[in-house]
Amino acid sequence: MSTAIVLGASFAGLAAAATLRKHFDEVLILERDTSDIERHGAPQQKQLHGLLNRGLCVMDKIAPGYRKNLIRAGAVETQSGRDWFAFFKYGKLKRHNSKMKIICASRALLERTFRETVLQQPDIKIEYNRVVKDIVLS
Repeated sequence: MSTAIVLGASFAGLAAAATLRKHFDEVLILERDTSDIERHGAPQQKQLHGLLNRGLCVMDKIAPGYRKNLIRAGAVETQSGRDWFAFFKYGKLKRHNSKMKIICASRALLERTFRETVLQQPDIKIEYNRVVKDIVLS
């Protein structure tokens, strides 16, 4: 049986685990934080984040059901230009209809939902409170 080990359950670690599952029998994620409630090592946990459509499409391909799970968890789908507008040094952009959609949520919600979606795969496991001190290659 082949096992891939991923260090860290950040977005990158979770995406790596979801991708590696296609090439290994099982994937084990080692996370230094003590639980999945809040990753203390992750910055901007409570700030509003905007996930652009292309990024969301890629993440939904890596972890099928992510978009649906985000909306179900409370993320809001917005439309750039109509629901958002930007202020610059010389004024603000006029509101307009745009086809660009943005999913808005806190980083904590985006990451927690991605983690839950990735971990729905039975061949991906996570162990919390694991500090890796050294890597030994064989």
